[in-house]
Amino acid sequence: MAAITTILADDDYLVLQDLETLVDWESLGFHIAGTAPNGKAALALVRKHRPALVITDISMPVMDGFDFVETVRKDFPDTYVMLISSYADFDYAKRAIEGGIQDYILKNEITPAMMEKKLLAVKERIESGHKERRQSLHRQLGKYLEDGKELPRSIPAGRNYLFTVFCRHLPLERLKDHFSHLDEYGETLCAEAEPLVRDRFPEALLFTSGPFVIIAVPVAEIPEGTSVTALSLIFERIKALLTPVRQDITGYFCSSEKSFPELQKLFAKARPVLLYYSTFPAGAPRKLDDLADKTFVPYGKLFPYDTLSSFPSGTDGFLQALDAFLHGLAEHMDADGTFMLYHNLMLQMDDLSGHLLPVPETLYADDPRELLSHFRSCVEECRELSGSGGIENQTPAVRLAQEYIKDHYSDPALSINQIAEAALLSPSRLSVLFKKETGQTVNDYLINARISRAVYLLENTNLRIYEVAAQAGYRSAQYFSQSLLQKTGRKPLDFRKKKP
Repeated sequence: MAAITTILADDDYLVLQDLETLVDWESLGFHIAGTAPNGKAALALVRKHRPALVITDISMPVMDGFDFVETVRKDFPDTYVMLISSYADFDYAKRAIEGGIQDYILKNEITPAMMEKKLLAVKERIESGHKERRQSLHRQLGKYLEDGKELPRSIPAGRNYLFTVFCRHLPLERLKDHFSHLDEYGETLCAEAEPLVRDRFPEALLFTSGPFVIIAVPVAEIPEGTSVTALSLIFERIKALLTPVRQDITGYFCSSEKSFPELQKLFAKARPVLLYYSTFPAGAPRKLDDLADKTFVPYGKLFPYDTLSSFPSGTDGFLQALDAFLHGLAEHMDADGTFMLYHNLMLQMDDLSGHLLPVPETLYADDPRELLSHFRSCVEECRELSGSGGIENQTPAVRLAQEYIKDHYSDPALSINQIAEAALLSPSRLSVLFKKETGQTVNDYLINARISRAVYLLENTNLRIYEVAAQAGYRSAQYFSQSLLQKTGRKPLDFRKKKP
């Protein structure tokens, strides 16, 4: 953290001298920005330097310590105030505490050791307070960016900033909690970026919205001026700060100064396209303004999952349908639709192949066309698993267990004991063999079979939710909805309102 800016105020010149030389302020993490002989002069210094710490006497001419502190507490509520006095009077201390003073010490008790100990404690409190205020402001700004309702009072609506937006290259994941990871990506990048950016731009504001990190640099901190070229240079400077930490970031900047309300409107329009370019960064523009000109309309079609019916032997129709569907998603820049297609196809191909396909759980793609290549590889893997090198070489017991699950998954009472009995093995022996040969537990395989069937029914029939749940092997619609949400990140109605 940067040195804590400090102002000293006392009408006794010798006391001021003693305070300045009593301890090594710089080594303790403090910087004395100025000293003042009275409250009025001290107030001018506070308004100029906006210090984090003020140490002031009580009895001073022109404006006494109490009036000075009252003004500071009103105009600069985050400033930490330490009061010193030669009057060992309880009434003074009581009035000081009632006035919001955080610390009160007597001049005749000050020693270098005591002062050093006191300053280190103050430093810890100030840094803790800064961190809490930054976190609070972080949350408020993120919420404002999403709903545009309430800008934090500490941010003047008319103040202009250079806004830059950064995001890590977002992966397409097989994991059930993919969408909860998006916030994690943003928070991690923000934590990595903050000390680097603040070291160069101390007054910069950093906050997140989902996977995106927004950096707001006050225009006053941009010495080059406010031309597009100057803003572009600042953007490149910030990106250069982050690149050694993160090689996989995509960044954008506003081509003119903007206030927070202006950014909120721009970001709301650009967000869906930002998400697309963060998932597929190839060809991403540098100016955030360019994204707001694009009208985002989700790709409203459903993928023809019936093309998987002859899988994996006859896959030409499936790959042709996939090629066309990916082209449509790319034209609409539909990142959510692309993820859901990837996730659901992987679930169903795992089920059809009888294996958890041995492909990376986290897939990065620069371009959506890479997904077609990825699924071609999956098709080949499924063919191998269904040929001499895969499923055919599984032990008969594991194949019997898989066939029994596929025939009986709609039974909500289906248990591993029943499956093991059908496979002519003990439950413990089946569990070990099944995990070894398929990469999944028996329970995971059963859940995948049920979820795959449920997704198909939701997308291709008009059955009610409780009917889908029953056919997929769930005792209740509520438990089914919870299981679907955990596995896919989506609720049942989401598969009908939007694309899979």
